[in-house]
Amino acid sequence: MFEPVDLSIADSYFAPPELDWLRAQGEAERGGAFMTLWTPKEAFIKATGKGLSQELDRFWFADPSSGPIRIGLAPDLPEDPEHWGFDHRVIPGDYHLAVGCRGPGQVAWRGMPD
Repeated sequence: MFEPVDLSIADSYFAPPELDWLRAQGEAERGGAFMTLWTPKEAFIKATGKGLSQELDRFWFADPSSGPIRIGLAPDLPEDPEHWGFDHRVIPGDYHLAVGCRGPGQVAWRGMPD
């Protein structure tokens, strides 16, 4: 279980579509929802090698609970969203994991619980 999330900090880390989704979550679910959004963002900035120098509101993951995770990118970014695959898991202990990779297809987890 996560502590309640102060949504005022979310403005610094998320793009408008993500903020809309996060604000639509119930207060009790927001901690987990925050991590569900944050972990793919972290996977993307690590995969591109830009880290936190990447402007976090220039890409987004809108409603990650509705099927395969898709990235949205600002039009002037050099990446093609179709060339990225992401997946997110929550494992026992409420640990959130996400992986992002450049290339077609979906991410395949090995040795991880569903």
